[in-house]
Amino acid sequence: AKRFFGMTSHSTELAAHRLDRLVSSLNQSHRLEDLISNPLMLTLTLFLGRENDLPSSRWRLLGRGVDVLVEHWELGKHLSYNARSTDLMVGCKMQLLRAIATALHGNSINGDTTRRAHIARGDLITLVRTVLCSELQISNQDSAIYAKEIVDILQQRGGVIRAIAPDAYGFSHELFRDYFVALELMETPHDEGQEAFLLSVFRLHWDDYRWREVLRLLCGMSALGTAIKLVDALVFGV
Repeated sequence: AKRFFGMTSHSTELAAHRLDRLVSSLNQSHRLEDLISNPLMLTLTLFLGRENDLPSSRWRLLGRGVDVLVEHWELGKHLSYNARSTDLMVGCKMQLLRAIATALHGNSINGDTTRRAHIARGDLITLVRTVLCSELQISNQDSAIYAKEIVDILQQRGGVIRAIAPDAYGFSHELFRDYFVALELMETPHDEGQEAFLLSVFRLHWDDYRWREVLRLLCGMSALGTAIKLVDALVFGV
């Protein structure tokens, strides 16, 4: 951190100030400490800590990190021959990432409990087409063309999603996948109401280690009253 701020600050005083502020933020929120054990998350944390205090909550820090990585898509959109596809990708970026995360993690709504580390290119193209048609009302014929180009862009630019093997794609860090799964669960309307739905998710997955981070993020994203009920459901089985 000291070397990073020394290289990215125009004075030693500013570098020292940024380092002190970062250390203070981490000391005030132990929930963030384990995030910086990973090189990618450490780099993002240092980047975010250059100008502002770090968010005190885990999910807000992940959200800001995602914003930084996704911004890379937008900055490069005028450099690509397929600018229209990039415009479409940026226009539905959050919905696209939520859909990919849900497909990889498995979805409690449809009963799929299989969690995968990657998604095949063909499956990803189909998923992108679905998002383009549902979110941006792109015709089925046009979505077939744009979806292939969008997957090519993801492979070229990386960031949140990257190619992890030939014709296979995944999140650059599993925390990003879990973040978008939690976001999908929080923002999708449910007939029984959000709080009742979240309680059902906690009761169903409380002992599944694959859901540990998602449940943790859901607590942070929820209103205080709902978060208390979610924790009570875990502790007291109510």
